[in-house]
Amino acid sequence: SAPEETIHEVKLARPAKRNALPMETIRALADLFESIEQSDGSAIAVSALGHDFSLGADISDLDPETVSDPAKLAEQVQALVASIRDCPLPVVAVVQGRAYGAGFLICLGADLIVASNDATFAIPEANLGIPVAGYTTTLLPRIIGERRARAWLFTGTDIGVETAAEAGFVTKTAPPDTLEDGLNNL
Repeated sequence: SAPEETIHEVKLARPAKRNALPMETIRALADLFESIEQSDGSAIAVSALGHDFSLGADISDLDPETVSDPAKLAEQVQALVASIRDCPLPVVAVVQGRAYGAGFLICLGADLIVASNDATFAIPEANLGIPVAGYTTTLLPRIIGERRARAWLFTGTDIGVETAAEAGFVTKTAPPDTLEDGLNNL
């Protein structure tokens, strides 16, 4: 018989804030992914409580210095994306609702994305006047192609799950109540 699979779950758990991520959480997630060893299990699933995967960095949490220096935030998010990409175990993002900004970047770092039929993705930085972070400008074109990546990056528009799947960004879609099954049937 096949050995038992150990899938560790990392849950974003601020549903009242739509899983907006404070800086300390972004740092803690990066540290967590950096600490994972090949022998720790079979895979890591990143999911979220509530209606949305994550609306990105929690702007209200940022200290005034970081707000005036967006490069600081970009650096932290970049470290998180790098830690997910370098993780020795496969990382699966399990996405419902909106994955915006840093939430989008967690998906960008992940190896696979299982998304609910109502999921939307966006990189709203362009509209907010914030530099796009986390290797987005190099990774996204490799995954979905250069022209499409430019459109997503320059417009900051909402990307529906069908478009994201057709582009090769989303691995698999599933009805919201069967997301966990989707994870098991990759």
